[in-house]
Amino acid sequence: MTCPPTSPRMLPRMAPLARRCTGPAARLSLTATLALLLTGCIEAPELDAVADPELARAAYPELIPLGPVIAAGTAATGATPESQGADLQAGLEGRVARLQSQAEALRRSDVLDTEARQRLMRQLGR
Repeated sequence: MTCPPTSPRMLPRMAPLARRCTGPAARLSLTATLALLLTGCIEAPELDAVADPELARAAYPELIPLGPVIAAGTAATGATPESQGADLQAGLEGRVARLQSQAEALRRSDVLDTEARQRLMRQLGR
């Protein structure tokens, strides 16, 4: 004779199963399963299809090596990528130092004058 799941005799046997079937891991597993099932229901667009036939016939630009472009820029400006990087780093470090000194000056100064501070304290009830 088999017992239905609602039988009191089955409840102790079902407790470990109930503990395993609830909780974050079970919810995550269910969510992942549903997400995978739903992705099978979408229609993937044709990636090879071009919206505009004119674009399909358009000539693509010629790809050229980057070395000659950098060399031409270096010859025109006299600056190498390394020196430009060093200049940029020095500029950023200077800006950081200026911003830090401004922040320190603000920390040391009073932001509110006496009247504004008194109004604020009255509003706060102190």
